[in-house]
Amino acid sequence: MSCPLPVPVLLLILSMLLALAVPSVAEPIALYVAPNGNDAWSGTRPDAAANDGPFATLVRARDALRKLRAEGKLTEGAIVFVRGGAYELAETLALGPEDSGSPDAPVVYRAYRDEKPVLLGARKVTGFRPYKGPIMQCDLKGTPLEKIAFRQLFFRGERMTMARYPNVDPKDPHFGTWAYVLSVDGPSVKDHFTCTDDVIKDWSKVDQAQVCIHPAYGWAWNIVPIKSVDRDAKTITLAANVSYNLMVGDRYFVQNLLEELDAPGEWYLDRDASTLYFWPPADLASGEVLAPVLPTLVAMEGASHVTVRGFTLEACEADAVMVQDCESCRIAQSTIRNCGAWGVVVSGGHRSGAVGNDMYARYDPGTPDVPQREQDLEQAKALLAEAGYADLTVELVTSAGALGADEVAAAQVFAEQAKGAGVTVKVKKVDSGVFYGEDYLTWPFAQDFWFTRNYLAQAGQCSMPGAPYNETHWENAEWLAIVQEALRTVDDAQRNELVGQAMTIEYNEGGYIIWAFRNQVDAYSSDKIAGLKLDKLGAALGQFNFKDVYFV
Repeated sequence: MSCPLPVPVLLLILSMLLALAVPSVAEPIALYVAPNGNDAWSGTRPDAAANDGPFATLVRARDALRKLRAEGKLTEGAIVFVRGGAYELAETLALGPEDSGSPDAPVVYRAYRDEKPVLLGARKVTGFRPYKGPIMQCDLKGTPLEKIAFRQLFFRGERMTMARYPNVDPKDPHFGTWAYVLSVDGPSVKDHFTCTDDVIKDWSKVDQAQVCIHPAYGWAWNIVPIKSVDRDAKTITLAANVSYNLMVGDRYFVQNLLEELDAPGEWYLDRDASTLYFWPPADLASGEVLAPVLPTLVAMEGASHVTVRGFTLEACEADAVMVQDCESCRIAQSTIRNCGAWGVVVSGGHRSGAVGNDMYARYDPGTPDVPQREQDLEQAKALLAEAGYADLTVELVTSAGALGADEVAAAQVFAEQAKGAGVTVKVKKVDSGVFYGEDYLTWPFAQDFWFTRNYLAQAGQCSMPGAPYNETHWENAEWLAIVQEALRTVDDAQRNELVGQAMTIEYNEGGYIIWAFRNQVDAYSSDKIAGLKLDKLGAALGQFNFKDVYFV
């Protein structure tokens, strides 16, 4: 096989053709939202003036679009530009059929220019005062958090630990310090057990505490409220059954007990007294304390042709984004973190999810903020002509047996789009044995897939010189030096900065065209799902054997 251009050049030029872009429309309605805005204003100006300017909330902008649609004034779509800054959401941004766009007139909620809006499902906790030693307390009565039984607490952008026994082992948080079931009084017991002498203490408000346990060989992960304890008998009785019969040696810990608040980063919420206790791991003045008040930040149900782009979404109790029964709705170029359950849940519908952007580790903590690739056929045509390939013909190798029928269909869509730039793409379908055979790493232009990994792990598989699956044979000395330095760096912040630099270089110069991400399980809520086992090679959850997985 041969190719008229060196592989990296070809892939970089053609990457402009493949990006999934919102179709261009003439003069869509433009509305603006800003932290210093006012929902009584028109929302038609990006900057605040004496008596007019941007809205203050996304919900107000959504309602304005609904009114315009009812008046027949939304025929060309709309863009809601959101200025940079933090938005403490008072309610979930709910988008339904009445908020839909169309293929030629989509509705887009996006960051304004290169600014960075942050959508928060939490409220700042202020007014701490000393309690005992390094432990601080905060009276939540009269605040938006007074009646909220929040289960997450964040400080300086990091999740804190609910007060527990035994404490977290920072060197081994997953398999470190545990308590273990000492005995059970029968073969079919699911709601009580005998603990070791060290566990039960003079706890107050046991009814607010929980047992977090792996019952029966670690087959499940259950978080169950405690009904009662008997210190003399050393028994803990649960308010509900666990998933499997309890066994001697089952590992667990207890949490949300004031008496167990004994380590930096731990916290306890007394729901009866609406009082928060917190041992900050650093000076409280060095960052914000946030407690969630919303379960979900963005919920699309039955909507179509809506895109949410360029946001950071964080600090909520449950799923950050829900996309249900939608058509062509996307979450793009956004960072989602510090949520209590799933990051993005996509169920039902068609052509909805997260858009690719030539970056294969979009949820890595070091992911940089880079522009979303947009389709620009005229620019692609001009660049090809400048390079002397105005009538370029290439062969794209693909395999239904190896990749699936959807991916082959995507190759055909790519070939059709490439015509607009004067490029003829001949799609060659081969069986999986040929595709992954002796020619696998020599195809000049081919289509493949990867499961999601963090950036450094993925780079070691497919981008570094000598990587076992280096499909593009891309080389860049500056990039390689940065990646090698990141692999040696222990400090998370420094490593994330290096990862961002490396990702930016590969985004600009690398050989991959990453056009989309298939809906895939990449994270899970441990109190809802059981039966998952870690892949020995460290692959993402898409590599799990899901026939053994079940809900708890």
